[in-house]
Formats: sequence, structure tokens, C-alpha cells
Amino acid sequence: IDLAFNLIKLGNKNITDEIRLMPQNAKKVLEDQSLEVPLTVLIADGFGKVDQDWLETQAELATWSSSGKHIVVKDSKHYVHHYHPDLIAEEILSLSK
Repeated sequence: IDLAFNLIKLGNKNITDEIRLMPQNAKKVLEDQSLEVPLTVLIADGFGKVDQDWLETQAELATWSSSGKHIVVKDSKHYVHHYHPDLIAEEILSLSK
């Protein structure tokens, strides 16, 4: 499933813009290290193969918001929303409360 979605989306304008702007966006985030917005960081557990360094950096990122939350989504890969759409919808809706 992940490979199919990667191949379908590969090279579209949104993806290429995201990649092109990655250095500037990363610089801005690293300079501020503080977010004035609610933040939920969802990471896939890679079906039990989550990288420990990635897990730690994403948990730290969640602390940059005073209302940050970090969730490891079990039984999923990169496209978490394809594996657990209800969880993603629930978390998005909770941000507006």
C-alpha cells in the first residue's frame, strides 16, 4: 500500500514544494523551538519496527507546544491515516476544542 501511494504522489507539486522548502521550514522550527498552537505528533510504529532515534526526536518535538501530545500509532506505517483514519480524524477534531 505504501509503495503504491508513494508512486502515485511522487513528483506532484505539493510533494516537490514540501521537499524544496524543507531547509527553510526546518530552520524556522529549530530557531523558535516554541509553538503557540496545539500540536499532536503522530508517528507510525512501523508494525513494531519504530526507530528509537526517530521516536525520541518526535517526542521532543511534541514538548515544544504547551499543549503538545505524542502518540505512537500501532500497526501502521508512514501513511498512518490509511491504517487508522478514525484515530486521525479524532485527533484532528480534538485540536479545535
